[in-house]
Amino acid sequence: MGIKVTLRKKKISKGRLSLYLDFYPAIENIYTGQMTRREFLGQYIWQSPKTPSERANNKDTIEIAEDIRHKRQNILNKPEVYNEFERRLLHQKRMSEVCTIQYFEKLALKRNGTKQLPDLNKEAILECYHQYMKFVVDHPPSKTMYLQNMEAKMQDDEFIGDIAGLIRPTEEYNQSAAYELVKKNLLDKLI
Repeated sequence: MGIKVTLRKKKISKGRLSLYLDFYPAIENIYTGQMTRREFLGQYIWQSPKTPSERANNKDTIEIAEDIRHKRQNILNKPEVYNEFERRLLHQKRMSEVCTIQYFEKLALKRNGTKQLPDLNKEAILECYHQYMKFVVDHPPSKTMYLQNMEAKMQDDEFIGDIAGLIRPTEEYNQSAAYELVKKNLLDKLI
């Protein structure tokens, strides 16, 4: 039996409704490990839209929420297309790539017989950066603008906290020292 995902509405303040997904049976929340029946989408509609713009907003928001519901339904029910052996292989593959450091250590071991990562090709990294910038913006930031942006980000707790999920808790990592190393070895050659 598959998991049924239903879009539901909950009354909140100021004549609005909050949209959420209702799962039956309950699913495991990947962040907390707890079983849950609901996922709030952070999408809101008017309970009684009065203007054409409120009606249009409701229509667009419900379409987005329905798309999310449909994707969740597909994701949650997709494992049923695998047999037991395929599920175990998929699980092993996912678990082997959980930690970025372990993944790259395995890759280095496979390529050169040691867990020691080879020296980085700075020119290739810079070339990738320049190619990426050509693709995404008309005018890449100057070196000064880039450095000012990075300095501001290094003061932002949310930016600094983003790395926490990528580093094993047992690994020591100093983001300030890492930034100084990158700044010294790469950013000076950026522009």
